[in-house]
Amino acid sequence: ELAERGEDLAGALRGRGYEPYEEEGVLRLRNCPFHVLSQEQPLLVCSMNLALCRGLLDALGEEGRTARLDPRPGECCVAFSKNNED
Repeated sequence: ELAERGEDLAGALRGRGYEPYEEEGVLRLRNCPFHVLSQEQPLLVCSMNLALCRGLLDALGEEGRTARLDPRPGECCVAFSKNNED
């Protein structure tokens, strides 16, 4: 199973190789577990990573955040915004 309902999002991400941190209400990821592959196929890998993160939110029953692409140099391309912010 991808995750358990009610599990903490940051903890679920850490358990899957990500390094989450909070910045101004946005949960960002310091690293990309797929970094090596993303250097060769960034569009494919980032799209799959986004789908994985959205699936994780669904599995957790996390309705308060949205996974979106927000690439930053040296970090993962996915960020989690609170639904009332962008």
